[in-house]
Amino acid sequence: MRIAIDIRWLRKEMDGIGRYVSNLVTHLVELDTHNTYFLITHPGSSPSSFSFPASPHLHISASPYPFLSPQDFFRLPGFLNRLEIDLFHAPNYLTSPLSGRYAQIVTVHDLIPYLYPETLWKASLRWKFYYRSKYPAYLVLRKADQIIADSLHTKKDIVKLFGTPPEKIRVIWPGIETRFGTAEKPSKVFLQKYNLREDFLLYLGRQDPYKGLEFLIQAYHHLDPVLRKQYPLVIAGRKDPRYLKSVEQLIEHLALKEQVRFLGYVPDPDLPSLYKAATLFVYPSLYEGFGFPPLEAMACGTPVIYSRGSSLEEVIGDKGWSFPPYDLPELTQAIQTLLQNRQLREEMSQRGREQVLSLTWQKTAEAVLEVYQTVGNQKTGQGRIRR
Repeated sequence: MRIAIDIRWLRKEMDGIGRYVSNLVTHLVELDTHNTYFLITHPGSSPSSFSFPASPHLHISASPYPFLSPQDFFRLPGFLNRLEIDLFHAPNYLTSPLSGRYAQIVTVHDLIPYLYPETLWKASLRWKFYYRSKYPAYLVLRKADQIIADSLHTKKDIVKLFGTPPEKIRVIWPGIETRFGTAEKPSKVFLQKYNLREDFLLYLGRQDPYKGLEFLIQAYHHLDPVLRKQYPLVIAGRKDPRYLKSVEQLIEHLALKEQVRFLGYVPDPDLPSLYKAATLFVYPSLYEGFGFPPLEAMACGTPVIYSRGSSLEEVIGDKGWSFPPYDLPELTQAIQTLLQNRQLREEMSQRGREQVLSLTWQKTAEAVLEVYQTVGNQKTGQGRIRR
């Protein structure tokens, strides 16, 4: 088959979808020597811009249309048809067009804009219409030959919000890169680079309200002052001006400016050392389609505290310390207990490492390739795909 994958979600500042695309393509190319892959890139992109394994089965094909534009949505099918594509994989449902002579696979990571519409308050009118009407996404999911969901929780959300038949959705967990599991103790040079101490609490992610960052700051405020002095709270992740002001105001109101630090965006190569350096990783997010940060922290051997109620329960389970959403005393007690009990932290560290061992990108790629072959065989029977 001739398979196209939209890799335009790859950005200089790596995010969850970019991590998904990068690792999936890398492992598919290493695994599959039968199919031919066409990676759809931004206009003007050159093959030298990417670091995928060299393969005669891999081709870079720059789209002539601006990414996520109406022109891209309506004219991308013609571009793919000219490439004689048999199957198109959209790693996010936003870039899956409604026409074309090829089979379509769509990955849905989460449905945050539908469940937390406040995240759209600074979006353009076009994207507000897209999400609030639900109809465009409904058509995309209906058109898809197969939907891949990052978790069972996301699958249930798709069924509930769009009425998609459950049998059309395949749950395939993403993997965790091996570099997190092999991370070594951070050097003094690394700690000096970010002005970090050897003991601190870590949160990594956005500042959107559903992420629970302000709730974490409140829980941190209720810790024993001696513990706060010993363990500062470090917040990493690209600063979002839409939400950062209210977070900073809360920190100032609680007189925590000396104990809470913002690192901003941390380059991807530095993440293993950052996770490894932390005493605890705290992730109070109310909703995740999968949740890379806590699992990456677990792979590094850092104990994780997380909020129950989303896919985090599914992928972390009892290998982390969970608490009910918005239960301030529970979160405060969890942090305090773990900070005061080194043996318990070591036990959680070991359990977390064992949990993540099974989450490999090799398994993810094998499962996705199986979906490609199944859909390809079905379309072959309908006379739509060449073999």
